[in-house]
Amino acid sequence: MRRPQVLGIFRAQLQFRKCTDLRPWIVIDVRGEKEAVVLPISAQMDLYEGPGHHFLLDAAHPNFLETGLRRTCYIDDRFPVVVLMDQLVEYRGRLVGELATSFERWGGWT
Repeated sequence: MRRPQVLGIFRAQLQFRKCTDLRPWIVIDVRGEKEAVVLPISAQMDLYEGPGHHFLLDAAHPNFLETGLRRTCYIDDRFPVVVLMDQLVEYRGRLVGELATSFERWGGWT
């Protein structure tokens, strides 16, 4: 499996709200060899609240393809989770280019 790096997107089965489905999460910090801090990614756009807590990943963005995601979704900064690296079971992609720069500027978790 690919070693998690900051801005990498992986699928994991972790608690998010009342759901424990396998979903994408973005790595925002790597802690040594065994742990990472991740934020959930959701495609439930009816719950999207705007840039105060959610970072939009618009499928029309030129860098979206590299995320490995299939449709417009958002990252929620209110639910950071510390996970063991082996909980991140499937690499999807990563934020690159202007999308990565915008996300890093947006991030209030650092």
